Formats: sequence, structure tokens, C-alpha cells
Amino acid sequence: MPRRRTTGPPATTTAQALALKGETQPAREAFLEAKKNLEGMLSNPRALADTQSYLGLAYAGLGEKEEALAWARRATETLPVSRDMMVGGFYLTQLAMTEAQVGESKLALDHIEQLLALPTGHAISRASLRLDPIWDPIRNDPRFQKLTQEQP
Repeated sequence: MPRRRTTGPPATTTAQALALKGETQPAREAFLEAKKNLEGMLSNPRALADTQSYLGLAYAGLGEKEEALAWARRATETLPVSRDMMVGGFYLTQLAMTEAQVGESKLALDHIEQLLALPTGHAISRASLRLDPIWDPIRNDPRFQKLTQEQP
């Protein structure tokens, strides 16, 4: 049965799921499809930060570190936490995820600390850090392990 084609964030999520399953070639194809679809959405100003954020993850999945970081950072500049704690927090989480995926663990951990200090717990939590496989690249870092521990 052929894989259903998806666009935007669902395509990125599908690609990430395939990568986690170890299906390297289908994951690469899905990341390329996501990148293509997302680049086509850049002209929509209402979805700009979302598109930038998911492009960061798509490029990270393709192993294109500099492009991944550039797109993820653009999303946090388009709508920073200082302007909108809820949605900006989401983009900062996506940036941290991108950084973790491309090997920028110090930056990812800095952003995770910043997110955990925010009064909004929807973007990231200690429990989600422990459970979400997106954090696997930095899971063994002692600083990450400390961040996942419950605070008194």
C-alpha cells in the first residue's frame, strides 16, 4: 500500500516517525517531500513562523545543519517568546529540538532550561523530555538528565 502524501507539519512528523523506526530511505524521501511542501508555504504570511519552524526540523532530518538552524531561528525571530509566550514557546521548543537533532546540545540545553523556567508548561515539561524520542541525541548528556528530574 503506498504511503499517503502529507504536507507541512504532518509530513515532517511522518518523516520523523520513519526515521525513528530506522527506515532511513523512506524517512529521507519524506523529509525531502516535507521540505518541498514547506518551501511552497513560505509565501503565506499567516503561516510563516510555523513553516520556518518545521523547515528547521525537515532540514535537520536531512542532515543539513546550517539550513536547519537558520530556519528554526527565523521562526523564533518571527514570533519570539517575548511577544507571545504560548506560541513563541512552541517555536523555541522546535528550535531546541532542531538543535538537538543536529548536534548542538549546549544550545538545545540552554533553550530547554529557558523553556522550563517559563510559566507556561504546554511547550515542554520534564516528563515530555523523558518520554519524547526527539531528545534521544542529547538524552545521555548529564545536563539533560538533570533537567528531566522532578524539582522539589
